[in-house]
Amino acid sequence: MNIDRVNQNAASGAYGKRTNRAGDVGAAAGAGPTSGARGASPPADGVQLSDEARAIARAETAARAAPEVREDLIADLKQRIQSGTYKIQDEQIARRLLDKQA
Repeated sequence: MNIDRVNQNAASGAYGKRTNRAGDVGAAAGAGPTSGARGASPPADGVQLSDEARAIARAETAARAAPEVREDLIADLKQRIQSGTYKIQDEQIARRLLDKQA
């Protein structure tokens, strides 16, 4: 074995076209460059969101756009429920529900 020789192909390859390295997209599948043209740009990185991620993003956007919690109203309702003075207006609630369905 002669260690004085330099592998010219390997040395010129370091400055030539880009090849896949460990960690590059497609390297695990053994995919090489798809075109032999020099100067071809590498594939762009991208992200694909699942339907669940899109739904979470929409929910987060809606929550951020919602008005702030009215702490005074919540405290008043909580006190009235605990003391037994809060009365549910079931007929009014039923009418509103029916109006929304129509």
